[in-house]
Amino acid sequence: MVLFPSDDNILGRVQLSTVIVDSIRLFAAPPALDSMSQAFSVEQCRECWEEFINDSVKVFLGVIQMFGLNPARQREKIVCCIEDFSTLQAEAERAENAFDLYYFGQESSINLSLTSFVMLHTLYLIKYHFYLSFYLDLFASFEYSYVYWYLNEVVFKWLVNTLDRSITLVAAGEKRMLKVRKKSDRKKMSKCKKEIEMKKKANEKQRFLLFYRAQAKIAEAFFMAAVALIASGKIRMPLSDLEQSRFEHRMSPFSSLSSVTFGISLFVEYTQFIHISRIESLRMLGGAKCFSIAADAFDWARGELESLTGNDEIAQEAAAIARICKNNSVVSRIISSGSKNEVNFVTLWYSLYNIFNLII
Repeated sequence: MVLFPSDDNILGRVQLSTVIVDSIRLFAAPPALDSMSQAFSVEQCRECWEEFINDSVKVFLGVIQMFGLNPARQREKIVCCIEDFSTLQAEAERAENAFDLYYFGQESSINLSLTSFVMLHTLYLIKYHFYLSFYLDLFASFEYSYVYWYLNEVVFKWLVNTLDRSITLVAAGEKRMLKVRKKSDRKKMSKCKKEIEMKKKANEKQRFLLFYRAQAKIAEAFFMAAVALIASGKIRMPLSDLEQSRFEHRMSPFSSLSSVTFGISLFVEYTQFIHISRIESLRMLGGAKCFSIAADAFDWARGELESLTGNDEIAQEAAAIARICKNNSVVSRIISSGSKNEVNFVTLWYSLYNIFNLII
């Protein structure tokens, strides 16, 4: 539980700004936070950094407070939080530009560490927004195609990209620190607790990377299953104008996440969805073929998830989702063979963030 008295201290002891700075260090190890760095001696760098951290405190405080509401109110409030992160992204870019000027011509660079940090948490919020929509049963069956397409093409793939960048940035940070240490210090460092902790964090990120890559494949499988149901007439589609209206309504919470702000577009228009997803061409393949493709995707994801062994939370959730993949793969293959005609999506809530259904 997080308690906020009259200030921004967590449990009245640790400042939220300290938590955010430590999180940035663990996520990206920016050179500005190196012990030998002189970047904060430059006024512009110091001012941009302080402004970014102060704004981050306000934004993350809003997110924490949002979790104190009921699911319906959370879903309303989360839109404001996403807009705040969009503004914070601009602050992150400004801070990075200031540091890049300081490091210009040097081997070290800020390397998108702040913008990637903001991007990661923005994607988490988008994913949670979709979870709340599933939890509150707000999606019509014909919406599954573009919901799962968006989760696959935007949310999970960019989560993978962002975590992969984090691993690269942290590795670069470790390499920088090794260069400034004496040889004798390196031997001591190899056995110290801090390095063990860093390696543990890196392994954890690799597990998350695999976990989200598998979830991207599952979302792709559900997209294909939804297309198959549409192609076979099991899901009735509304008029195109109504479908576009519903699509735009679902995307409206992300309208502030433009490509200008994030360098990529987390906001997708209906025409982009139709063009990029090639949904019309996929529907022409027929339900049997689409279900066969979905089955292959479920099988691939299941194999990845089953490699996440252990007793931690990721392994437990991966095992639960792997069981869904196993069932859905079997059912999809049966349907593709023509042995089964009736099919439904049944939602099973294995965990707080599970947004995948059981096909029966």
